[in-house]
Amino acid sequence: MSNTTQPFKHVRMKDIADQLGISQTTVSRALQGDRGNISEETIARVNEVAREMGYDPSLAFAARRLRQQRGGPAVINHMVALIMSLRNIDEPYFGKLVKGISDALTGERFALVANIPVPLPPTSDLPYAFLRGDIDGLVVMSNPTYFGPSLHRLRTETPFGQRPVVSMLEPIATCACVRADDYQGGYEMTAHLLELGHRHIMHFYHDVQSGFPHQQRLQGCQQACMDRGLDPALYLHSVFGNGPMFGTAEQVLPKALRAHPETTAVLAENDGTAPMVVGALAKLGRRVPEEMSVVGFDDITPVLDEHGQNMLTTVRVPLMQIGHEAVILLIRRIIGDEPSAETALVIPTQLVERCSTAPPRSRA
Repeated sequence: MSNTTQPFKHVRMKDIADQLGISQTTVSRALQGDRGNISEETIARVNEVAREMGYDPSLAFAARRLRQQRGGPAVINHMVALIMSLRNIDEPYFGKLVKGISDALTGERFALVANIPVPLPPTSDLPYAFLRGDIDGLVVMSNPTYFGPSLHRLRTETPFGQRPVVSMLEPIATCACVRADDYQGGYEMTAHLLELGHRHIMHFYHDVQSGFPHQQRLQGCQQACMDRGLDPALYLHSVFGNGPMFGTAEQVLPKALRAHPETTAVLAENDGTAPMVVGALAKLGRRVPEEMSVVGFDDITPVLDEHGQNMLTTVRVPLMQIGHEAVILLIRRIIGDEPSAETALVIPTQLVERCSTAPPRSRA
C-alpha cells in the first residue's frame, strides 16, 4: 500500500460546474440560494455535489477580496454587523430585537459581528472584519448624535465605504430605518384614557431631551386631545424626571400631583418605568386603577396584580418584527433590490387593554 499523501486540491465553482455540465454562473447562483433565477431542484443538486466534492467557499474569500481591491465586481461576503450597546442584552426589550435580527440572518444565511461598542473605538481597534472589508452592511440601534461621527469614520477610514446601513427605532441621516409607529401608540394610549372619561392626564418622561420615538409619542398624545376638542396645554401635563432612572417616579410624582391635583391618569415613559409609577402612587395612597389609571409602553415588563397576572394596560411595540425587518431591508440593499438609501418602514403598534386603567372614580 502506498503511503504517498495526496496533494490538497482546492475545489472551485468551475469544478462543480464541469461535474454537473452546467455554467459556473448557475453554480454561483445556486450556492447563494438565488431562487428567483434557479430552480429548487438545481439548487439542491448543486449543493449536494458541492458537499461531495468538498467545496469550501471560505477558501475563496482572500481571492475575492483581492478582486475587489483591484476594481473587480462587488463581492457579497454574507456578513453584517450589529452596532448597539450590549450591556443590557439580557433585558427582554433588547433581547427581542436581537432575536428578530438573529432569526432573519439565519434564514438568509448571513453571519453577524456584534462585539462593537458605541461610540466606536479607534479605527485600528475595530474588528478585523471591518478592516478587511468583510462587512456587507450594518444594523444600528443608537442615538443619531452618538452614531453620526462613528458612521462618518466608517465611511471615510475603512473599506466599509458607502455600504448600506439600517437603523432601528430612531432615524439616522443617510440611512434606511425600521421603527415603530410611536405617534400611533401615543395617540391610542391617550384616546383610550379620554374615552374612559379621563381629562387631566400626566405624561411622565425621564428626560426633557427624550429622543425621536418619545417626541413622536408626545405628538400623538397631543393630537388625541385636540381631536376631542381639548387643549393639550391645559389637559396633558408633561412631567420630566431629572437624575437616575430608578427612583425618579418616587421623587417627581408627589410634587407633580400636588401641582396638578386634578390628574386621574398617568402615561408612563415605558413598561420599565410603569412599576415605579405604580409603586410611587401606592406610597401616596393612590390605588391603581380605582384612583389613578396607568398606561405603559412596549408590552415588555409586567406589573403584577395580587394573582400574579400582568395588569398593565400598555402599547405593544413589535420589537422582534422590527429587528427582523431591519435585516431583510439591509439584505435587500446589499444585493441591490432596494436602491433607496433612506427607505423608512414604520411598523404599527397595538394598544393592549388590561386592568391598570378604568373610568375615573368620579365618573365610574
